Amino acid sequence: MLASEQGHSLLKFFPAELSGGIARLESYNAVFPDIKFIPTGGISEKNASSYLKLDNVSAIGASALIPSELIRSNSWKEIEDRLTKLKTTYLIS
Repeated sequence: MLASEQGHSLLKFFPAELSGGIARLESYNAVFPDIKFIPTGGISEKNASSYLKLDNVSAIGASALIPSELIRSNSWKEIEDRLTKLKTTYLIS
């Protein structure tokens, strides 16, 4: 409520899954229709699309979508391919 009162309209929601996840964000939408969220923490390939379908979610943060070993090994082409697939899967523009 304080963030809304101070004029903020985009907030990080962390840890998303431990804080009630999709159900919590749905309830926030009813109370704060002018606030958009970026949930992080516990986002995976299994639940990412459910979060992205919410009206009050602008984006997600999910390190679990790209395995850290790909980053450590500089596998940039594979990372790019995975991100392209995710973009297509979740219809992110």
